[in-house]
Amino acid sequence: MCLQTATTLTPATIGKVLDALENLCIVREVTGQARNRICAYSGYLTMLNQKTP
Repeated sequence: MCLQTATTLTPATIGKVLDALENLCIVREVTGQARNRICAYSGYLTMLNQKTP
């Protein structure tokens, strides 16, 4: 889902929030693009990649 549609925030505000979350290592940008970025929640990906006994 598009964050702009889900939150009604402006693209500039969303970009600033995502940049801040990325600087805190909470999310990771995975596309390498400047626009239309996709970010992943790092903690969730870590849990999914853990091997279960």
